[in-house]
Amino acid sequence: MYRLITISFISLLLSVSTFSCKTVDQRKAIKDCKFGLESVAVEGISLDNIRLKLSILVANPNDIKVIVDRFEYLVYDPEENLLGKGEHTEKLEIEPYQKGFLNLSLAVSNQELGKALLKSALTGGMDITVKGVAHVETWIGTFDFPFEETKKLE
Repeated sequence: MYRLITISFISLLLSVSTFSCKTVDQRKAIKDCKFGLESVAVEGISLDNIRLKLSILVANPNDIKVIVDRFEYLVYDPEENLLGKGEHTEKLEIEPYQKGFLNLSLAVSNQELGKALLKSALTGGMDITVKGVAHVETWIGTFDFPFEETKKLE
């Protein structure tokens, strides 16, 4: 009886350990992923602010699924003035060799965006820089993977 309980306990520990390692591997695999600012678009306009929709592409070149637990981001104008910041808290899972998207929403005050647009009116569009950090959480701690890209708002 004692031997059966011991074997069962060891089997349970091995199963949990294997599952935990796979979960950690899925989250650590993000280091090989490619991030890109896919698009920036105006989502809505109100008296106080303009709501931008940002789409961040995450390409998974790995042979295992990748998990992003959350994503924090800062958005800057061409003069490096902060336009706004936000956080995406929904878990994103990307299958092997596939692409996923982090769809972000950002409210920018009309005054701040107006100043930035005025400064860049002669260039035919305004460059928006997104600086973000993908966070992956594991039982051994949180790992951060930074991302930065600039795209023209047209």
